[in-house]
Amino acid sequence: GHIDELKGVPITEELLLRAGFESGASESNSIYYHKKVGENDFCIRFMRGVSGIYFCLGNECESSYEIKFYFHELQNLHYALTKTELTLK
Repeated sequence: GHIDELKGVPITEELLLRAGFESGASESNSIYYHKKVGENDFCIRFMRGVSGIYFCLGNECESSYEIKFYFHELQNLHYALTKTELTLK
């Protein structure tokens, strides 16, 4: 195999739950996932059927922006923002 054939693991609801996120409010085609890190919530909105993951920090989930990427990149972002590793259970 060639290295350019390697693909990341897409973020799924199952992976978010295994990583310690809890499902929260839902509206139309999205569910919010929260993970308590210290005094702050790390919040993700997962759009069902859409290949996009939406991120926000704290309680201001309205000011989120779209980022499309893979689980290892979520792990990197989580570590950069919280200084704790995101692992699967």
